[in-house]
Amino acid sequence: MIEQKDSKAHGCDKRTLFRKDVTLQGYVESRIGALPIVIHNISEGGLGFSLVGKNMPHKNASIVVTFTLDDHKKTYIETDVRVRHCNGNYCGGEIAKNGMYSAVVKAIGFYLRVPQM
Repeated sequence: MIEQKDSKAHGCDKRTLFRKDVTLQGYVESRIGALPIVIHNISEGGLGFSLVGKNMPHKNASIVVTFTLDDHKKTYIETDVRVRHCNGNYCGGEIAKNGMYSAVVKAIGFYLRVPQM
């Protein structure tokens, strides 16, 4: 495992998985429809995103996040995420370990290891 200290504007914390800074458009599925988000960072274990508007998820909420990686395949990701923290309109979440987990982690892991053109 790679240990990385992250001291960005979103807080200082200790991570056990490499987290890549990205700018990816996506959605959070909610009872009022799909809400647009911007994903700011991603790892095999989670992601950080901002949500526009007042419908912020609460800590420990289970949400469905969908987005497309900017790899050459334009890999579509749909995954359950457990919200671990929110600060303003920024949230960090952990990819839920369920039926989709293995395929999602494999796709994200490959994305993190291959240099983007």
